[in-house]
Amino acid sequence: MAKSKSQRMKEYRERKKASLGEKWLIQESNRTREYYKPTSQLNSKEKKARRERIRDNVSAYRKRQITLLNKTNNIALLNEADLDEPNPVVLIADENGVSSTSTNQPLIVKMQLISAKIKGGKKRASHALKRATNEIRNLKTHNKNLKKSQNTLRKRLEREKKRNSEKKNTPRSKTDALIQRAGLTPGTRNTENIRKKLLYAECVSKEIRETSEENPTKRKLVGIVVSGKFMKKYKMLTELKKSTNITWRTQAQRSKKLNHERQPRNMFLRQKIASDVEQFLCRDDNSRCMPGKADAVKYGKVKKQKRILNDYLHNILIKFCTEHTYRISLATLARYRPKYVCLVNYASRNTCLCQKHQDFAKKLRCMKQMGVTTCTSPDQYVTMHRDNGIQEDLEKITLEKVNYKQWKKVKIIDGKERMKIVDIELGKDDFKVEMVKQFECFTCHVDRVKAQYTAVRDMKKQLPNNHALVQMDFAENYSCQTLEEIQSAYWNASMVTLHPTITYIRSTNGSIVHFSTVYVSSILQHNASMVYAIIYQSPEGRKP
Repeated sequence: MAKSKSQRMKEYRERKKASLGEKWLIQESNRTREYYKPTSQLNSKEKKARRERIRDNVSAYRKRQITLLNKTNNIALLNEADLDEPNPVVLIADENGVSSTSTNQPLIVKMQLISAKIKGGKKRASHALKRATNEIRNLKTHNKNLKKSQNTLRKRLEREKKRNSEKKNTPRSKTDALIQRAGLTPGTRNTENIRKKLLYAECVSKEIRETSEENPTKRKLVGIVVSGKFMKKYKMLTELKKSTNITWRTQAQRSKKLNHERQPRNMFLRQKIASDVEQFLCRDDNSRCMPGKADAVKYGKVKKQKRILNDYLHNILIKFCTEHTYRISLATLARYRPKYVCLVNYASRNTCLCQKHQDFAKKLRCMKQMGVTTCTSPDQYVTMHRDNGIQEDLEKITLEKVNYKQWKKVKIIDGKERMKIVDIELGKDDFKVEMVKQFECFTCHVDRVKAQYTAVRDMKKQLPNNHALVQMDFAENYSCQTLEEIQSAYWNASMVTLHPTITYIRSTNGSIVHFSTVYVSSILQHNASMVYAIIYQSPEGRKP
């Protein structure tokens, strides 16, 4: 019969022990130590298995030690007996003639070693855990049976409700049920009279119930009609509640008057405010009339020419409150504003943008159309690809020709140059080179912008006393026109340039305060001389 793997390994270990001895044991110890994992690195399941295995090994080791100790004691006793001198054996006969041997040498009896556990008394087993387990099992079974009974009763109740709901609950069926419970004989003259009166009462109750459930107004009218002294006198309020769902509290709050028209509060004051608001907004200093024939709005039954406010509504409100003795809110002014008076709508386009930002944004829009990236914000795109670069995105381009838009100076008819958006077409490789080059330049540009903002912020925080920080820039040139001008003066508009400034200074209490100034000039050149003249005119830049 072939040997098992464990038998072959056991024989292999015995051969190794015999041939190498302690050297082989050291090698095996080092080999197993390499695969040993500390208990802190094991999970709970592996920890439990290792501890059980260690307990079993320790128990087996102790049993082997006890067995070895018993064998050693027995051998020692036998050796002592053999070393003693033998005593002569004497035959002794008793009265009955039975002979026996007698010797002076002590007899040696082999006895098993009795442990302290065996010497002790009988262990008393506690059945508390068993009783608790049985009790839990019985309670679970009882709980399961109760749930089963509950489900049975619930389903029975649902079937009963469904059976009752399927029955026709009409006034006639209710009347027949009342006659049957009263024990009256159907078909007789007296029974038919009673049946008609009961049927009439059921019909009226059903009509009142359905009418009161339609809307609150009808419920109010029904409550007014049925509430009265006769219902209280004959104690029919409870029956009224059962049949119509109208409680006595609802009846007590009703009045016998049917005309409950709510009078508007402060009607004359509201009419006065509406009239004042309309007159105020239609003044020429607050709004201007549109000249077009199509700029007419139907206001009620009359067509009104559309008017546009000269300022925002919250500024109009401040002016209104200063001219009148009473005050109104912004919501009231907006509510009473006539339909033909429109709000002011200034241009919402973005101007004075950075050319580098716009050119890079247009390239990002082109890359988004090709499915290369989803980000169209230049600053955010630089933040995302600052460390890894944009080569990964550029490799996704599959088109051979790339079309995008860019701001460039273009010569016009008179030889002057103007900034316009032009269409540019490049090959795939040329576009990649251009994009990498512009990305590096734009990254440096973004860093400079952030550094400048940080420097200005730090200067504001650390601004010393008797010093001022002035920020200024040219605004757009504006065309000036007369508010009430004649037709031939349309082409005589004059141009002015605006130069806004904001000044930061430190106040006496140590906080930073600012104030703004706008300089208006008919000189349209935006050069250093103009800036110096404005600085010289400002109180902060004027020399002593």
